[in-house]
Amino acid sequence: MRRWFGAARYAYNQTVELLTGEDALPAVKTQIRDIVLPALPSWHRSAPREVLVGAVFDACRAVSAAKKRNAELARDSPKVIVRTRTSPVCASGRAKTRGRPSRCRPTA
Repeated sequence: MRRWFGAARYAYNQTVELLTGEDALPAVKTQIRDIVLPALPSWHRSAPREVLVGAVFDACRAVSAAKKRNAELARDSPKVIVRTRTSPVCASGRAKTRGRPSRCRPTA
């Protein structure tokens, strides 16, 4: 299970990096999925494809929302929250708590 979360977090962060770079591509989910998933390292193969695709789609939504929000606020560069082990977010968008208050920041 930890490997799945790690693989999903890595795919999410790689997608965010791809979409927020200098020569950023438009956030077309299926095209981004076809670019990111084959480029992932071999250790991600233990995670189900659905988990990785969900992470890529979540990243596309987060970047689109950040760009929209930053356009409204007239900022130059979009601020997208990067997932870490200390602030994980479930695929459903709810924070993992394990009986304590959530330290996760909302992604959108």
